[in-house]
Amino acid sequence: YMGGWYSGPQYGGLVIGDQGNNGGDCGKKVDGAFRRMQLVSSAAFSLGFGGNDGQKTMGVIAVLFASAFAAECGAARLQCLLDTGNIVRAETYARNLYENFPKGGVAAEIAFLSGNAASAAGDYHRALACYRRGGELHPDGVFGMHLKGRIADMNYILSFIDAAPEMLASAETIYRELAEKSADPAIRCEAFYQLGRCCELYGRLDEAVGYYRRTLDNAAELRRSGRVPETIWCWRAARHAIRIMTHSRKAKDRAEALQISESLEALSLPGIPADFAAMKNEIFQKGMENKTR
Repeated sequence: YMGGWYSGPQYGGLVIGDQGNNGGDCGKKVDGAFRRMQLVSSAAFSLGFGGNDGQKTMGVIAVLFASAFAAECGAARLQCLLDTGNIVRAETYARNLYENFPKGGVAAEIAFLSGNAASAAGDYHRALACYRRGGELHPDGVFGMHLKGRIADMNYILSFIDAAPEMLASAETIYRELAEKSADPAIRCEAFYQLGRCCELYGRLDEAVGYYRRTLDNAAELRRSGRVPETIWCWRAARHAIRIMTHSRKAKDRAEALQISESLEALSLPGIPADFAAMKNEIFQKGMENKTR
């Protein structure tokens, strides 16, 4: 029998026919109901899949946030250990952090702090490796400049420990780059001082004095901008410059040494030795004794 069941719309294996006078109306009603049910089931299906994807995405985001938070906390704890002088614990903790967070937004800071911990512990080779790693992760900006400065410092120290003059030359090159390219007077201040030390070691005394003077000039620039320069670089620059010039036989060098001492005193920096005036007079006296011999 091939009745009216085959004349209606077909859904899967089911044939809906129109029987009698009301068959057409019944088919239309069923057809509309199935269409609405299809929309509801499709929406539910899509929502289920989308919900699964969203949960996965939120899970990944949560893991990333947790990792970043752990790295930030680790860096803060390491800085606290360094600030309180717990060098041994800081160095051990820094090794763990360095291995657990080799990449990411905080990895460069961890590498920098790990280098500080290794340097404080006297492991300058490891410190140099950490600073280089930090420089690879964050080569730009002020932070990148500070990393370059620390790399130069390690090269400077290791040039004596390893008797490697090429490391001293590398340090001088980096210091010169920082002095010429940095827009921060604080970075230039330290770079000029370190350049003076390199030149003095090479026997270029006039050039060394010039860099020591530029150290004090940048410190004065910092003072004018409302910032306090680091005393250690200014004090050392003035001391080395005065020592060089007071051993000179030229009267103009002695006058310039006096100007440098006055420039240092004009900075009104905290932490300058109280006996600076006595030390300055002693240096001048030794200079005069050398000239009479």
